[in-house]
Amino acid sequence: MEQIRQNNLSHYHNTWTYDVPEFVDGVLELNTATSFLGSYSVDIDIIDNHDGTYTLEYTVRNTTGWESATRLRKDGKDENPYHDSIIKNCNRDTYIGLGGTMSEVWSWSETISV
Repeated sequence: MEQIRQNNLSHYHNTWTYDVPEFVDGVLELNTATSFLGSYSVDIDIIDNHDGTYTLEYTVRNTTGWESATRLRKDGKDENPYHDSIIKNCNRDTYIGLGGTMSEVWSWSETISV
């Protein structure tokens, strides 16, 4: 909304990062969706409809896998210097025979007046 008010209709990109504060909030608020989604990216394209309305086209991308689900410990020695996973990502039905990596893409649009 702020971008539109400033006549800035450029593409918007942001990443929501799941970390310790989000974990704590999820536990306290019983919000399991945040722990399942983990970190994800958001892209928004803004289209001027030239009638006082704007169409916002949203795309959210997320990859869910064992690395994300088991990134519970901190040692900083591997390629990821922050949190290390216990189980590496793998294709579904391989490795331990349960789960596996999946990618989600959600897209939708909304028309708003400013």
